[in-house]
Amino acid sequence: MYYEDEFNVRLAIVSLEVGNMKHSGWWISNLWLAIIFIGVSGWIWLRGVDGAGIVQTPKMKLMALLIWAIFVAMIVVIEWIVWLVR
Repeated sequence: MYYEDEFNVRLAIVSLEVGNMKHSGWWISNLWLAIIFIGVSGWIWLRGVDGAGIVQTPKMKLMALLIWAIFVAMIVVIEWIVWLVR
């Protein structure tokens, strides 16, 4: 195959990676993880009161987002370890 510019080469590489159905489960699970992460992050940031009835200040919201991000990061690290072992 001959590609005239770098964009077509990158497009071909991405289409080969996406077209590989062997890893489609990883793509789907990562998509769901991203959707859940964005949704919960938005909910944490937009809520005015937490479950204990404490009014959320911006500092408390950032702490809650940090804890949520660490939890999701642990899931991603476990996923990478499983992927590397496979």
